[in-house]
Amino acid sequence: MNSSSSSSSSATRSSETWVITGPLWLPTTTTATTSAITTTNSSGRDSNSTTTFRYSYVGIGKPPSLVAVPTHFYKVLVVVEQQHHDTTPNDGQSSSGQQSNSEIVLKKFAAFVLPNSNYDGENHSFRLVDFTVRLTDLEAVTGLEFFPALFGAHAEENANANNNGTNEISLRKEVADALTDDVRIHAATKNNSRRRVEGADYAKNDALVVPSISNNGELLSKGRQRKIKQLLRENNNHIALEHLCKKNEMCFKLLNI
Repeated sequence: MNSSSSSSSSATRSSETWVITGPLWLPTTTTATTSAITTTNSSGRDSNSTTTFRYSYVGIGKPPSLVAVPTHFYKVLVVVEQQHHDTTPNDGQSSSGQQSNSEIVLKKFAAFVLPNSNYDGENHSFRLVDFTVRLTDLEAVTGLEFFPALFGAHAEENANANNNGTNEISLRKEVADALTDDVRIHAATKNNSRRRVEGADYAKNDALVVPSISNNGELLSKGRQRKIKQLLRENNNHIALEHLCKKNEMCFKLLNI
């Protein structure tokens, strides 16, 4: 004798914002010329100059128990949607037969690196979007992986790389980096037009996590810009991910401190 049962299900959704923040000790750059004769290469730079990196930060306390004060700090934010599915059997069983499934979906993200400074005595203006950085660059600097369950982990990708020794990153991280670059190029263009109108003193992201984008957005090579468009076009349907600063005027608003 076969028995059958039916069930009814209900679904609820809720959104949450998760934030990871931490310290960074980033170097500054020093450019030295190795020859008295200045020659320039195709990029307009002195081919005899060398760039070195130097760490300099404040220590507080009494020796030997000094605390190194971070030069910068980072924040990684994600907005997730939790989808809860409850299934209750309709066969006269008690409520103990109820089953619940939950799914977490990544909807929005952003990563920022800001200087650890209070700008005392300075008339300083900045936009939050000017401090956005690529997720993979921040991971390279910190040695950490942020939200690997959401973005994918390097170890998982390398295990599936057919043992070719490549340090591949997950497709979701590639898309996240492309979205970040797209936002920063848009910010650089908007920065340039508003500078002419307002004469604003925009803050430069001196964090060495990501090179600064010039006012005309020419930091990225044409090949990288084509890669960005390709990634966003090909993955628009199955990776529904958005940068927090995309169409967010609060990221582009000029703030005074």
